[in-house]
Amino acid sequence: MSKRKINLSSVPKASLLHFSELLKIARVEKKLTLGELAERLNISRPTLDKILNGDESVSIGCFFEAAYILNIQLFDPGRGRFSGIEEKTKKVVSLLPKRINKKKGVIDNDF
Repeated sequence: MSKRKINLSSVPKASLLHFSELLKIARVEKKLTLGELAERLNISRPTLDKILNGDESVSIGCFFEAAYILNIQLFDPGRGRFSGIEEKTKKVVSLLPKRINKKKGVIDNDF
């Protein structure tokens, strides 16, 4: 079963390409071969090629794992700040409705 193509708008696409460029730079700086990085990520070489080319069909977890292995900081490293943000996010999420129901149009029964 093949994955379906995801159509990203220009800003997310540019962000993904920038992220993949950061991964390429970090790989070269760490002097890791493509094979070594793929092995450390526990993925195939073709999947690594997709990551390094910014292919949107690869799961975001693979991109994050590559960033972690290459020591690219994605978030503020301060644990205290992150836990504060995490608590704030949980509070906001708890205030959101559990489900979104679209309002049904008014039916005109006046014949």
